[in-house]
Amino acid sequence: MQDEYLVPPRGGACATKPTSIFFPDPRTRGITPEMREAIDTCTGCAVRLPCFKYALHHEIHGIWGGLTEAQRENMRRQLKITVSIPGYVDPAGTRIKR
Repeated sequence: MQDEYLVPPRGGACATKPTSIFFPDPRTRGITPEMREAIDTCTGCAVRLPCFKYALHHEIHGIWGGLTEAQRENMRRQLKITVSIPGYVDPAGTRIKR
């Protein structure tokens, strides 16, 4: 993984939006209008790709780079990527050490 993806990018279109639309209630099923707004915000964002790459390796919650938690988790499984969060246990049962 490249160093540039160790921190989330700055200057995203999300900076002008309420944080709550990017972090829906974890009990939410399906795509809500707020989630759609977050995804649409990401669609034209200049830092969408670095945001997505950062989140693929470091974020398990929220909408990042236009993708939901479930979409990123599916990609991780397919690409055999483990999230770099100390203490995190991925769906395969692998615990990330501190």
